[in-house]
Amino acid sequence: MNYDSASFLSKLIQGSGILLSANLLSKGLTILMLPLLTAILSPELYGEAALVATLISLISMIALSGMEHSYARAFFGTNKVSSTQVETLIWRRSFWHGLAGAGLAALIWAVYSRSQVGLHTGLTSIVALGVCGAIFSTLVQVRARLLGHYKRMAAGLVIASILSYGVIYLFALKPATSAFALATGGVVLAWVSGLSQKMPKLRILLDNANPADKIETRKILAVGLPVIVTGPAFWVVGSADRWFLSATTTTAEVGIYAIGVSFGTLGMMLNSAVLSVWVPEIIREYETKADIAYKAFGQATRLLILAYAFMWVVITVLSPDLIRLLVDAQYQDATVVVPWIAGGVFFYGCSHLFNTVFLLERSMGTMAAIWTVAIALSLVSNSWAVPRYGMIGAAAVQCLVFFVAAIMQWWLSQRIKRIAVFTPWFFLQLSVLFMIGYLGQYWLLENSLLALTVKLILLGAMTALILWRTSYWYSVRAASGEGP
Repeated sequence: MNYDSASFLSKLIQGSGILLSANLLSKGLTILMLPLLTAILSPELYGEAALVATLISLISMIALSGMEHSYARAFFGTNKVSSTQVETLIWRRSFWHGLAGAGLAALIWAVYSRSQVGLHTGLTSIVALGVCGAIFSTLVQVRARLLGHYKRMAAGLVIASILSYGVIYLFALKPATSAFALATGGVVLAWVSGLSQKMPKLRILLDNANPADKIETRKILAVGLPVIVTGPAFWVVGSADRWFLSATTTTAEVGIYAIGVSFGTLGMMLNSAVLSVWVPEIIREYETKADIAYKAFGQATRLLILAYAFMWVVITVLSPDLIRLLVDAQYQDATVVVPWIAGGVFFYGCSHLFNTVFLLERSMGTMAAIWTVAIALSLVSNSWAVPRYGMIGAAAVQCLVFFVAAIMQWWLSQRIKRIAVFTPWFFLQLSVLFMIGYLGQYWLLENSLLALTVKLILLGAMTALILWRTSYWYSVRAASGEGP
């Protein structure tokens, strides 16, 4: 491995490791709180909170209009625009977009909650605050990643998670406020994690002395405009299934499904930690050494896909016992959807790695076209599968659509820039991991704690073997001067 590739991978591993540790603590707190919260809160309340969270996610994406990607791509300035001008442009526009988005989300929830039995119109103001918090948190964290403030981000996430679950638990204890517990906790998480980071100086954002000219403004914003399609597309593929379930089954089944999703998406800890570092580091590498950046990209992609696959194995194997051990009996059916949801997370992570080429080559329009196809496939498949198969149909469709999107992104990215990623040995490793995960989910013992302990020991040994084998292989290749 040459010096530049090693340097890139070192930064990626270090930054991802810091954020992954914070994500583990945050998710660990989530799992520890499940026995308490699922005993107090009904599946209907979990289902309603899932609908609120997905609505906030959709409207905040539309309101941002891809500006977070424009921010990331132009943050270090261009030939004609300074970094300060970029920040002023993005933050000002996001402020007004956020207010408009909050109003729209509040209106949608007010109308929808009145048309559905059991939903609470009192959540309208929380939905509006949630949209503003999501936009604010997104921009602040993009800035923190670009500045390399990974430790501060990690600390902010842990503090926000603790405060969020404190609010959830206090609200859940009182019947008068229990309906607002989960949604309020999500809003607290967004705002606290955002406020824990450094913002641009307010006097700079309010200064009208030197704005970017209109031509450069259009160029900067154009980078993120395709996300107006891809953002909602991610939402449709990853979240619309809750709304299909709500329309065809009950809010309680949405709540049970939400518990399955909370376990199935544990792999997002690794995805989000990697992507938080991946985008700024690959952009920084590309701006200085484009050819070397692509070589580092190919090497890192192989490792990350295998890491994502191993995370799928861990989640699929452990989740049945974790759910039996930690979750109230009324939520036990959530087990069946976990492997499918975790599979969707795996392909989602792969798709983000493959779309790096589109970002670097400013070809986000191609990605928009891919996700337009994904939207259509998701809507058609969900409308057919959810009424027939319920939760399993919803989870399977999500996995299928992310798989199709990942394959399309890989194929089209190779047409723009051919990068060596896959080898026969790589596919063999991937196949072995998927076989272990598939078989491991069916190995259940009567004592869930014993089964969990045995599985953790075996997976720990497997992790140690993989790490040793990988480090040994790289050391041999590096010593021979061949690179990875």
